[in-house]
Amino acid sequence: MSALDAYERYEINDVTGCWIWTGYINTDGYARLESQNAHRLFFVHHGGVIPEGWDVDHLCKRRSCVNPAHLEAVPEIINIERAMTRTVDRGGERVRVCKEGHLIRGANFNPPSSGRSRCWLCAHPEPASRPPYKRRLAAMADAS
Repeated sequence: MSALDAYERYEINDVTGCWIWTGYINTDGYARLESQNAHRLFFVHHGGVIPEGWDVDHLCKRRSCVNPAHLEAVPEIINIERAMTRTVDRGGERVRVCKEGHLIRGANFNPPSSGRSRCWLCAHPEPASRPPYKRRLAAMADAS
């Protein structure tokens, strides 16, 4: 058991596969562990190599994710370019996602009223037991 194993405080998101850090999250949304970015520690701990001056990019676009399969070491300029878009690779297809990792398409797309499209799931954090919510979730499942 390595020293990092004792700090593996995360919950697995069954939809996105993200390992969501349940420890300290800084004001920028990054998982922190002993004054370091936890995603960098997990990346190295699980065999990743970070060349000098490179960043570790969250391919899932979720800063609190520490899943090494969702992380990639890239030059800073590539990380900046990727940060300008909110698309991820899901099954070989580039798709738009919200900040929580929900797909933005079909029934989960709210047309923009203020210039920005919104994630229906994030905009409606209602209990899944309510009938309108159940119908919308069923429509999303049929569309994917």
